[in-house]
Amino acid sequence: MSWKQRSTPARVERCSSNLDSLDMRFTLVLLLQLVLGIGYAQTPELDSLRLEMVQAKDDTSRINKGLELVLELRRAGDTTYLGIIGELVHLSREAERYDLLSRCLLEQGEFHHLRGDLDSASACFDRSEALCITHGLQEQLGYSLFFQAGIERYQGHHQAALDKYQEGFLVFQRLDMKPQMATMIFSQGAMLDHLGRFEESINKFYEALELFEALGDDYGIANCRNSLGIMTEHTRNHPKAMEHYRIGYSYAERAGVPTQQGLILDNIGSLHRLNGDLDSAMHYGERALVLRRSIGDTYGVGRSLLNTAWDHRANKDLASAERDLYEAIDIFTEIRDDHSLCNALNRMATVKQEQGDDQAAIDLAKEALEVAERSGSKTEEQHIQRNLSHIHENAGQYQAALEHYKIYHGIKDSILNESSLANLNELETRYETAKKDQQLAEQDLKIAQGELEVRKRGLWIGLVAGLGLITALVLIGQMRSIKQKRKLEQARLEQLEAEKKIGYAAAMINGQEAERSRIAKDLHDGLGALLATAKMHLVQVQQSVEALEGMKLHEKTGELLDNAYSEVRRIAHDMMPGSLEKFGLVKALRSLCGSLTKDGLAATLEVSGMDERLPEQVEVTLYRIAQEAANNMLKYAEASQFNMALKKTAAHVDMVITDNGKGFDPDAPDGPGLGLTNIRSRAGFIGGRASIASAPGRGTTITIHIPLHHG
Repeated sequence: MSWKQRSTPARVERCSSNLDSLDMRFTLVLLLQLVLGIGYAQTPELDSLRLEMVQAKDDTSRINKGLELVLELRRAGDTTYLGIIGELVHLSREAERYDLLSRCLLEQGEFHHLRGDLDSASACFDRSEALCITHGLQEQLGYSLFFQAGIERYQGHHQAALDKYQEGFLVFQRLDMKPQMATMIFSQGAMLDHLGRFEESINKFYEALELFEALGDDYGIANCRNSLGIMTEHTRNHPKAMEHYRIGYSYAERAGVPTQQGLILDNIGSLHRLNGDLDSAMHYGERALVLRRSIGDTYGVGRSLLNTAWDHRANKDLASAERDLYEAIDIFTEIRDDHSLCNALNRMATVKQEQGDDQAAIDLAKEALEVAERSGSKTEEQHIQRNLSHIHENAGQYQAALEHYKIYHGIKDSILNESSLANLNELETRYETAKKDQQLAEQDLKIAQGELEVRKRGLWIGLVAGLGLITALVLIGQMRSIKQKRKLEQARLEQLEAEKKIGYAAAMINGQEAERSRIAKDLHDGLGALLATAKMHLVQVQQSVEALEGMKLHEKTGELLDNAYSEVRRIAHDMMPGSLEKFGLVKALRSLCGSLTKDGLAATLEVSGMDERLPEQVEVTLYRIAQEAANNMLKYAEASQFNMALKKTAAHVDMVITDNGKGFDPDAPDGPGLGLTNIRSRAGFIGGRASIASAPGRGTTITIHIPLHHG
C-alpha cells in the first residue's frame, strides 16, 4: 500500500540541529547497513534511501524516508526491516507526530501479520486505530480498519472482515481517496466469495477492476484479474479463466510484487490440473513454491504445498503428498488461517482414504468440517461434505454416504445454482463489452467530436426501445416455462450489446478511413503537385544556367525530388489505395500481391464469386486485414510464400491468408501480438470473426468470415 506524504509541522524542527541518543543510535545502525550491507537487500535505490535517512535534517524527514525504505524492503521480500520500524515508532513518539506513529504501527503490525503472529499484529493495528480516533486522523483510520479486517479474515471471521472493509471504504469515500476505495471494494469481493455470495462478489471485483484500470494501478489490476480467473473457473469457462490469470501475472510482474506472482502461478497450475495437464500443473506449482520460499511468504508456501501435494497424489506418490499436507497443516495452524486449514485437512482425508485408512479419513474430514463451520466458509463446507460422502461410500457405510451427499447438494444449490452461473457469465460479458465500448467511444471522440450528441441520442433511443422489448419478452415469458423465458432474455440482451458494439465500431472505422482518404488526397494533390512543380522549375534552371552544369547540383537535386515524389505517392497509396476506391477489392489485393512479389516473395490470389463489388466497409476491412497480415509476415514470419483466397456467396464472404513462415504458439503466456489482435478486432467490428491457426515451424493460417447483410 502506498502512503500519502504529509508536510512537516514547524514544531518538530527542534530536532534538526541536535540529535539525541536515539537519533544517534538510529543513524549509526543505518550507516552500518549502508556500508556493510549486513543482512539487508542491496540495490542502488535502497542504498540511496538509507543515505537520505542518515542525512535528513529533521525527525519528520527521517521518519518519512524510513517508511519509504521499509515499504521498498517489504516489496523486495526482505523481512529484516523490523528493527527499522521499531526505531521509527520511538522517533515518531518522541516527535509527537501521531500521524506518522500510526503509519509506523501499521507497518509493524503488517510485519507480524506476514510472519503469522496474528496476536502481535492485531495489537499494533488496535493501537493505531486508537491513535486515529483520539487525534482525528481520518486517513490513517481507514488504513487501520483495512489491516484489522485482514486479521479477521485470516481468523475465518468473514462477516466481521466484510464489515471492517465497508467501514474503511466509507472513510476513504468521504476523503475521495480512489486508490484506497478500490482496494476496499476488492477486499469486500474476496470476503463475499468466501461467504458463497458469488454474484455480489464478482460485481465487486469488476467495480474494483474499473477503478484500478482508471488509476493505472498494476498491482490492483493483477489482484482483480486473479480473482476473476477463480470466479470464472466456477462457471467452467477454463479458457477465459486462463486469460484472466495470464493478464494478471503480467501485471504482477510489472508491479514487481513476488507474493502476487506466486499466487497466480499456483492458480495457473491448478487450472492445468483441472484440464488434465499434470506436467504443466507440476511445473507452475514448483515455480510458485520456490518463489514463495525465497521471499519468506509463509502463507503462500502453505497454499503452494496444497497444490504440490495434489500433484504427488495424481502420480500415486501418496507418501510425498502426505508429507506436503502435514507441512501445510502446520503452517495454517500456526498462522490460524481456518479457511486454508480446513482445505488441507480435507485433502489429507482423501490421501488417508486412498492409503486404505477409512477411519482416519473420516476423522480428518470431520475435523475439517468443524473448522469450516467455525470460519463460515460455505465453499469449503460444500467440498468437505462431498468428500465425506465418498469416504463413507468407500467404507461401505451407504446410509452415512447418502446423508452427507444430501447436505453437500443442498449447500451447492444454495451458493451456485443454474441462475447464478448464467448471471456470472452475463457479468463477464457485460464487463468485456463495456470496456470495448469505452475504448471505441474514446477513439471515435478524437475522430469526430461533432457526432457525440447524435450518438448519445441514439443510445438513449436504443435503451428505451430495448427496455420495451425486454418488457414484452417478460410478459410473454409468464405464459411459458421459466427456462424458456431466461433463454429469450439472454438472447435479446446479447443482440442489443452486439448492435451497440457494431454501431460504435462502424462509426470509428468509417471515421478512420475517411481521415486516411483525406490525408492521402492531400499528399497526392497537394504536396505531390508542389514537388512536381519544383522539379519543372529545376529543369528550367538547368537549361538557363550553364554554370551549374559543372557542379552537378541540378542532377542531385533532381534525384532527391524524384525520390520525394515517389515516396509521397507510396504513402498516399498505402493509406488509401486508388485501386481500392476505383476498381474494388480484387484489384487492390492483386496490387498488394504485386508489391510483395517485387520484394522477392511468391504471392498469389485466388478469387471466386466476386462478380460485383462488396459494400465499401467490407472491402476496406478485408484490405486492411490483408495489409496487416502481409506486414506481420514480412516482419516476423521469414516466409517465402504468401497466398490469399477470396470467396463470396450470397450470404457471406470468406478470405483465407496463409504463409509458410516459422509460425508461433498462439497459447504462449505473452499471447498473440498487436497485429493479430487488430485483425480479430477489425473482423469483429463489422459483425464477422477471425480465427488464427499457427504452430512453430508450420506457418500461419488466418481465416476471415464476414456475413453479408442485405435489404
